[in-house]
Amino acid sequence: MLSASAGDLWQQVLPPGTRLLAGERGLGREVTWASTLRVRPPAFPNLGLGEMALLAADWLEIIDPPLGLAQALDGLAQRGAAAVAVMGQIPENAIRRAELIGIPLFQLPDGTNIYEIEGSIGRYSSRQRTILYQRSAEVHRRLMQSSIQGKGMPGLLLELSQGTGRAAALLDQWGRVRDIASPPVMKLTAESLSAALDKTWAKGFQGASPVGEGTEPLVLDLPLLLADW
Repeated sequence: MLSASAGDLWQQVLPPGTRLLAGERGLGREVTWASTLRVRPPAFPNLGLGEMALLAADWLEIIDPPLGLAQALDGLAQRGAAAVAVMGQIPENAIRRAELIGIPLFQLPDGTNIYEIEGSIGRYSSRQRTILYQRSAEVHRRLMQSSIQGKGMPGLLLELSQGTGRAAALLDQWGRVRDIASPPVMKLTAESLSAALDKTWAKGFQGASPVGEGTEPLVLDLPLLLADW
């Protein structure tokens, strides 16, 4: 579960009229915070992994030396930025670059107060992390209770699914489905999950090495499409 994704911020925090110009496949990335560009180097002194970078396009022209947006996107991606939001004209080469590297590129409406947006993203992310922590604690409590009551793996999977609103499955060391629980709206069966997993493995998805004896169970957040189910 993510505290806040780039898509969440687009819908909940960024001002009305904000457009996604590129990087749609990266909307699921977690955004931990936001950082606003400084016109004096370093441009993003405190940018951390998973943050959203905020800037106005014309700010890049007064940096010494001037920096093109496409070049800035490369640098931000290398530093682990989760998304970029820009106020002002965005050149086509920057849009193509963002699409190529898979980073969401948003165009903010003219007149946006970028510093206010930075604060709003920080507050929203903090609230979501608190909610996530509370949900995690509740799921952990329910799992412990089910274990004490001896409900077995089916009961644990059911509690995990109900607590997260997602499907929960137990796989063996060969990636085969041993047991499953899912919300009723998903209508997910072991057979349909196995078929979806086969497609996922074929695409080269790798989470970690197989589980061996004496190790903790491997937990994966698999990128499966509902259409596959």
